[in-house]
Amino acid sequence: MLEVSYASDAALAGIAFQTSGVYDLSAFICGSVSFNIKVTNAGSNGGLVMKVDCLFPCISGEQPLGDEGTNGWQSVKIPVADLMAEPEVLELTNVNTGLVIYPSFGHTANVIYQLDNVRWIR
Repeated sequence: MLEVSYASDAALAGIAFQTSGVYDLSAFICGSVSFNIKVTNAGSNGGLVMKVDCLFPCISGEQPLGDEGTNGWQSVKIPVADLMAEPEVLELTNVNTGLVIYPSFGHTANVIYQLDNVRWIR
């Protein structure tokens, strides 16, 4: 389990699980990115957001998580197809950041959340 906390408001702050290389995750095109989340303090945040990155400027579309995890541990599954939706273009053959999670823009103060069991599922 990983706990992430923010002491003050920042325009943009989050956590990214980035590798030193790139990976071909095209085998997961019909799968999902899955994780468990628990928000222990939502602060003034309007909800968390997740995405996946490939080598710049390639990124997935942002996926709002809304109030997921605010009532205790919840399992989240984001279909890879949703991550590949326009206007952004996620290149599954070029992924270097398998998960990025951050509070809504400019609302990070006092936000605390926990992540567990992060995985890509086919």
